[in-house]
Amino acid sequence: MSLNNALTFIDRVRRDSRFRRECYQADGCEAFHRQINDEGYGFCPHEAWDAFRRMLLKAQDESEASEIIEMKLWYSALSGISENGFGCSSCSETCRIPLEETND
Repeated sequence: MSLNNALTFIDRVRRDSRFRRECYQADGCEAFHRQINDEGYGFCPHEAWDAFRRMLLKAQDESEASEIIEMKLWYSALSGISENGFGCSSCSETCRIPLEETND
């Protein structure tokens, strides 16, 4: 699993509309994660969020930053995982980021 795989995946999604449509056809978040792995892009959700943050920092202008934010929302919707660690109920525990514990 690697940050570079996440960066490469996001770049392909941005540039390859056919691949993006194939991702849309995944039947749930588990199928989406399986599709990512089958394509050779093994990465953890936290690596995806790190990749999006890195891409945002390198964005050349507001338009590019908006596109990256849109891809981030797209990934969150299809993966069933938000940046704060909540996942969809149909995903396995391995595709969720554990929430940090708080001391009350």
